[in-house]
Amino acid sequence: MRTICIFNEDIVIINIYVSAQENELKRRQREFLCKKIAKCNKRNKKLIILGDLNSMQNEVLDRWSNIPRTTVVNVRFMQEILEKGVIDTFRFLNEDKRKFYKNCSRTQILNSKKVTKHILSRIDYILISKNLIEELMKQKYMKKNDNFRS
Repeated sequence: MRTICIFNEDIVIINIYVSAQENELKRRQREFLCKKIAKCNKRNKKLIILGDLNSMQNEVLDRWSNIPRTTVVNVRFMQEILEKGVIDTFRFLNEDKRKFYKNCSRTQILNSKKVTKHILSRIDYILISKNLIEELMKQKYMKKNDNFRS
């Protein structure tokens, strides 16, 4: 499991890469996160989970492709994590806005023609415990064109 945990008496920060495949490793990763969330909730600790969760919360809002998908996207992983009591910061602040972070393209044969399939998705997340919502609302955000130099 590729995970980094940093913690003290007040806050736990978890950076994690979750398997893209629905397999035993992903099941163990979900259990790990659910246990950490429950433990932090019980102790009223602040929690931040961030990383490539390789999952979507909402297929309609978090994915776009020029070629319609023929199978259903599994959103169970994210639903289970969110049901344990964390907030998706992007969705909390942006409601139904569509914004994508991952862009991949691949060529495939469709109706005997070679087509480039473009897929945009949001699979990277910053999740926080509910006791951090007030802090989230106080933060300022840099725009894409902001200069990062001081």
